[in-house]
Amino acid sequence: MIVLAIDTALDACQAALYRVGDGVMAERSEVMARGHAERVAPMIRDILTASGLVPKDLNRIAVTHGPGAFTGIRIGLAMARGLGLALGIPVIGIDTLEALAHGAGPGTAPLLVALTGRGEEFYAGLYAGDLVQLRAPRVTRFDAIATEVPAGPLRIAGPAADQVIARLTGRPILPVPVLRPDIAAMAALASRRAPGEHPPAPLYLRSADVKPQADLKRSLRPAQPLEAAVLSALHRDAAPVAWSADEFSQLMAMPGARALLAIEGAEPAGFVLARQAADETEIIMIATRPVFRRRGIARALLHALAQDLHGALFLEVAAGNSAARGLYRR
Repeated sequence: MIVLAIDTALDACQAALYRVGDGVMAERSEVMARGHAERVAPMIRDILTASGLVPKDLNRIAVTHGPGAFTGIRIGLAMARGLGLALGIPVIGIDTLEALAHGAGPGTAPLLVALTGRGEEFYAGLYAGDLVQLRAPRVTRFDAIATEVPAGPLRIAGPAADQVIARLTGRPILPVPVLRPDIAAMAALASRRAPGEHPPAPLYLRSADVKPQADLKRSLRPAQPLEAAVLSALHRDAAPVAWSADEFSQLMAMPGARALLAIEGAEPAGFVLARQAADETEIIMIATRPVFRRRGIARALLHALAQDLHGALFLEVAAGNSAARGLYRR
């Protein structure tokens, strides 16, 4: 089994390839506050190339699904879900605190993972020395942590570790210098997990309980060359006869080509592919997955395309396609 792991939840963009029995095949990690959306696809392409693989060689995908930066979580989930849809393979959600815990590794004392939140709040995960979860991820306050952790020696890891340690004076503390999820450990975890039990749903901590919540925010962004297979899968959902990933790849490589991908929540929902030459732009294809239709996605794609281009915009539509003709008239 070959697993692709993706992490964009915190201040880094990371990807790794892991083969069961052999370990890590290739990995990349770049620290960045912004720009994950532009880097994650090229990073995946690079590690595939370095390993002599192509996307269809993948058997499973792992992705951090929170807690973490709102935008970063959405970027990673959208990429993982899109590739999972295109390749027909499972996508496993790994919570960020657990990924940090496995980066710290097992030890003789319990492990508290602390991730920076808002103000005096932080996200906390508590694990036994063998990394078995003792308490579900939650939001807590620095001034309350002394009453929430077990007595005796305690290991502490994560970006907010120093702030926690400052509140636990007089305790035997063992700091573990882990600031980001262990991308290789994530891949290994995903290889052992049942896909249906660990869905890639956004994990937002709004109270002391873990509450997976539907994120309905829409985003539009340029499609990356690696996502030709995603566009093909979306086309397959939307049309009786679909173009292949190779055909989309060739079209996206043409001079003047531009492809926009619509993400609904963290799910790929539709796309538009166009080509500009001089002052004219031809819309080659626009498609929305049936489950996301009648939400204004195609209209938003067309509007974004028109705003970004100049000159005349052309398209052809079947005379009997009344729904599309109505959209284009509007």
